Amino acid sequence: MWRKRAAAFICSPRDPLKQMPLSIPHVVDIAPTRNSCENRDKGIENMEQNLAPTPLSELLKRLRDERGLSLYALAQVSGIDRGNLRRIETGAISNLTPATMQKLADALEVDVEDFYAAHFETTGQPLPSLPVYFRTKHQSLSDEQIAEIDAYVRRIEESHRMSGNLGPRNGEDE
Repeated sequence: MWRKRAAAFICSPRDPLKQMPLSIPHVVDIAPTRNSCENRDKGIENMEQNLAPTPLSELLKRLRDERGLSLYALAQVSGIDRGNLRRIETGAISNLTPATMQKLADALEVDVEDFYAAHFETTGQPLPSLPVYFRTKHQSLSDEQIAEIDAYVRRIEESHRMSGNLGPRNGEDE
């Protein structure tokens, strides 16, 4: 098991001598062949090819392609690691934080709501709470202003519950 980990460690595309842990001198004896590195890379590619695209991965890929951005360029603009962007596009990563969705939306010049909706379709997790949404979308608002908006919305929700007006009206989205 140790030899397998060390071989994968040495197969890294960077200079293997700089990456070897100094506390493990016998790692130097492990000399992976070119074939073992290729097999590892093929395994990673096959694993990603078996993933089904998700609404979130499709949205990111479509927006990036429409803007003519490479993964490298999007990584530079968004500040998100290129490997993670690739994993999001392949569906290997599907659970994003609101901050990550905001970075992607800013970099691709779209509303963050597009990513929230795709994230909900992908994961089934509820959209962020109102305070989180407002902190992400409207960064100029103070915490006090956001709390005021949240309290206002809760009062409206409560009045609708008391009046029996639950759910969408005819012709509204459900």
